[in-house]
Amino acid sequence: MPSIADALDSIFLRPLDYVHPVRFGICSLFDTPDAKAVLNRVVSERLGGIFPRDGYVDLSPKARLWIRHWSLLPVIAGLVGAQLQWAHLAQGASLQQLSGAQRAFARVVCSPRAGGPLKNNVTVEQWVQATGLNALMAWSVEIPEVLITRLLLQFSPQVVDLQQHMPAQNLNATLFFLAVQHARIHQNAD
Repeated sequence: MPSIADALDSIFLRPLDYVHPVRFGICSLFDTPDAKAVLNRVVSERLGGIFPRDGYVDLSPKARLWIRHWSLLPVIAGLVGAQLQWAHLAQGASLQQLSGAQRAFARVVCSPRAGGPLKNNVTVEQWVQATGLNALMAWSVEIPEVLITRLLLQFSPQVVDLQQHMPAQNLNATLFFLAVQHARIHQNAD
């Protein structure tokens, strides 16, 4: 697991490692280490928002865990979303459209289910991701805003738009911690 300083460096200096491919694709001509370094610099400058080099000292242990698992946050969102949407997914037999890891985690009973019915013209995966992203957004009380802004870049614009129309959720640390463990255990399962 990376140190908190290394994780923050990765987030701020190498955004192409996590920006959703729908938001920013790299053609094969620029898919070289040198070109990516230049593109990362350009994208980082455009995103703005600097995190002080020693700013991580003030981060809570929860925030540090969140940051250390940055690259897994979309997977974690999918797990949390599946768990929260369990009842609605089961009604329409939509569970079969989820990964095995998502289905397994959806069966975990650790919090009230807070999902809503699937909307028209939205895939099951988008709805689950948006629900999970909405749960991650509750962490804005613990996580610096500059990181929350960059979190959104890990998801497709459609998922972010869906999430922004959902009612805010309360921070559920237990569900997040369970999802982190599940994601780490099942990283290469699907």
